[in-house]
Amino acid sequence: MAHEKDIVFIKRTLEALRQYDQYKADLQQSYARTLFINSCIGLLIIPQSSQLLNNLSNEIITKEKWGIDPRDIEVCTPKPTVKHIARHLRNAIGHNRFEYDCSLCISKPIEKITFNDIDIRNEKKVTFKAIIQFEDFRDFVLKVADHALTKMVEK
Repeated sequence: MAHEKDIVFIKRTLEALRQYDQYKADLQQSYARTLFINSCIGLLIIPQSSQLLNNLSNEIITKEKWGIDPRDIEVCTPKPTVKHIARHLRNAIGHNRFEYDCSLCISKPIEKITFNDIDIRNEKKVTFKAIIQFEDFRDFVLKVADHALTKMVEK
């Protein structure tokens, strides 16, 4: 089976997120959002080795289908397709160019995340900027992960 290691990683990460959601009420403090952000790093970066991004849709993103409201994206070069947004989010996370709407988020849950990506040849040129609701970001990453599993299993 093609990309078996990536398929196993994605399935295990999704299962860990589902299991955590089941038990978080029993814990003293919920780390669901921190766990999810950490998992996103893996879900957006690890499958890159299997050319996942090349198989993502070139369709313009919609809230209904992919979870992100296009109005939350201020800049997306060259255009706000699923493929380009996933690449920009991966770059923003991988290069630590994202911020939460709360300082350290110790007692307040994360509501929004600001993502920035820049042109590596001209660091002053912003190629992506979005302020995305946490739940929308979560929906997008889960949909990309499901899409990845479907495409990898087909190969």
